[in-house]
Amino acid sequence: MRALKFLITAIGMAGAVLVLRANAESLPANTGSGPFGDDARLHGTWSQNREMTVSNAFQSNPGLTNASPEQIQRFKDVFGHSILIISNGLMTVRAGMGDQTFHYQVLERGTNYVIIHNDDPLQKGRAIRIHFANAGQGFGIVTSSGYEVRFDRISAAGTPSPYRPPAYDESADGLQQISDALVVGKKEGKRVLLQFGANWCGWCLMLHQLFETDKDIAAELRKNYVVVMIDVNQSHNKQVDAKYGNPTRFGLPVIVILDATGKQLTTKNTSEMEEGNHHNPEKVLGFLKEWSVK
Repeated sequence: MRALKFLITAIGMAGAVLVLRANAESLPANTGSGPFGDDARLHGTWSQNREMTVSNAFQSNPGLTNASPEQIQRFKDVFGHSILIISNGLMTVRAGMGDQTFHYQVLERGTNYVIIHNDDPLQKGRAIRIHFANAGQGFGIVTSSGYEVRFDRISAAGTPSPYRPPAYDESADGLQQISDALVVGKKEGKRVLLQFGANWCGWCLMLHQLFETDKDIAAELRKNYVVVMIDVNQSHNKQVDAKYGNPTRFGLPVIVILDATGKQLTTKNTSEMEEGNHHNPEKVLGFLKEWSVK
């Protein structure tokens, strides 16, 4: 079920192919950088259309109706919350996990389409083809399941949030990260919290966002923990996973708590702290307080 929830979350905030419904129109002037510059037709603020997205999903995948009423409702509830802002080489996604901003470049452009590339880890370097129509008033993401997640233009303007680097450093040596954190933990009398995850993992990004934005959780972490983000994308840091008893068997994200000497105190399956489509802040805070230095 966690895999299904992640898939839905990923579809809701981004996608493999963007399909904009629009009529052919004259090309605007190039702006920005990249092989073909930017394209002003992309610029604006777009809101996810829940009704059309769900309708498209059920038309393309009749088997969805065989799910339980609770699962169907959870599927429906995911959509309609995302905002996409595109302007001057930056693309911001506003969804349940907070703002995420990516760079994009126009690779190819024509009378009624553009092809772009962005640095969203979920895209894994794939090109995104965007077709324009209806004067650019709507676009949709064609998913691998064959249905379209629809967005509607709500403004011709929009300012993306400042670019934020990925939560997980995919080049970092996890063992070295932990070694460095233990030095700090011993000096400051703190636990070391390892969060195993990956930049493609929606639940990982949501938990990371909660750590940063919930004032009580952030304060608890500053006071009692040294947080280490362990990237496990494509078996990266598999030796770290093995060292701590393969905690990723529980799924992602998963948390391991160490004392300042490096002793493993506990492993937490974070699905136990989920509530609907988010992590319960009270459960997260309770867990952190339970394992903080007494």
